[in-house]
Amino acid sequence: RHPPTGQSRWHAGHRHCGSSRPPCGFARGGGRACAPCRRGRGDLGGGGMAAPGRGLAVPLDIDGYDPYRAYTEEPQAGGWRELRNPIGGQRYWNHVSMRITTWSLVELLRLNGLEEFLLLGEWGVFVAVPESKGTYEDRDWGLPLFEDDQCSGRAVGKLPRGTVFASLGFPRPGVLEVLLPDPAAVVVRRFTLMRSGGLRLVQRLPVREHNDDLAGVAAVTVPMFRVRPEDDGEAAGSSALIVTAERDPRSTELGYVRAGTKVGLATIVGTRAQLARVPDGQTSLWGGW
Repeated sequence: RHPPTGQSRWHAGHRHCGSSRPPCGFARGGGRACAPCRRGRGDLGGGGMAAPGRGLAVPLDIDGYDPYRAYTEEPQAGGWRELRNPIGGQRYWNHVSMRITTWSLVELLRLNGLEEFLLLGEWGVFVAVPESKGTYEDRDWGLPLFEDDQCSGRAVGKLPRGTVFASLGFPRPGVLEVLLPDPAAVVVRRFTLMRSGGLRLVQRLPVREHNDDLAGVAAVTVPMFRVRPEDDGEAAGSSALIVTAERDPRSTELGYVRAGTKVGLATIVGTRAQLARVPDGQTSLWGGW
């Protein structure tokens, strides 16, 4: 999809690559697209890697499909479903009402699959806060990340204490599949252990719209959260998060909170959180999303 007016880095003839050459097949609506455009729409490279940077935030444009529907109503029927190939076990996703099928995780996210799966409770949001007091007090501790679900060998990275992340679930008992943003591939999957020595390394945050987990809600309403700056991509070093009046990100903007600001949350619904209080900010932001 073309970016909004003003983002001229994508040439009108090539929807993703920015080339000034004659329009490729993707731009004309048929035929073979050039490699950057195929990569941008998520059908190149085996895993469907979309354009780098902040392309993840750009919804794909499909006739009859509203990627913002999940912000105004809870998806219960006719939405996204996760399936597996019965022969090879490969995971893919199907949108029931639109009859859309994709094997690309990037394409799924650009069609707002993350929001729907969180609202349905099939995926989850976790925070890296260990139960062990000794581990929690270690300022250098981080949640180890591994390349495969065996969680063996050397860790390929770690998440700092307090990091909030999305998870696709448990590929095997006690192992979480972690979804992380990536400046080159848009999104990558990593794996981590849920527990160590019988104590949890992460805590689950309730993100369903109608949540009956009253004990879990305390994990959202009691602690304070800190706004983090962008780590990578075009927005690296950005110092603000936009606050809107409603859960729909297209609603009226109330203002913004700067990176480093501590905020209290009232609830989390899908990928959106409602502000309960901003001690060092404007009271007009309270209740915003």
